[in-house]
Amino acid sequence: MTTPAEDLAQAQQAIAALKAAALDYTTNRAFTSEYEIAGRRMKFRSMVEVKQLLDFWRVEESRAQRLINLASGLPAGNRIPTRMGG
Repeated sequence: MTTPAEDLAQAQQAIAALKAAALDYTTNRAFTSEYEIAGRRMKFRSMVEVKQLLDFWRVEESRAQRLINLASGLPAGNRIPTRMGG
């Protein structure tokens, strides 16, 4: 079992790696989805898949940060203020 701090660090590392992958994809491999050299095949994720992974890890980062805040006695940060009435 991991702690919220470890989960947060893992999410932040994944986000950084995915951002680097997206940058590399758009600058170096925008037109290459796969290739083969000497019988070894390399296949790259699509930008849609990278964005889906990035969205997943951003949710995980937010969840871990809320848990850390709650454990520290701070507000979770997930409230949306609204006003009812006229």
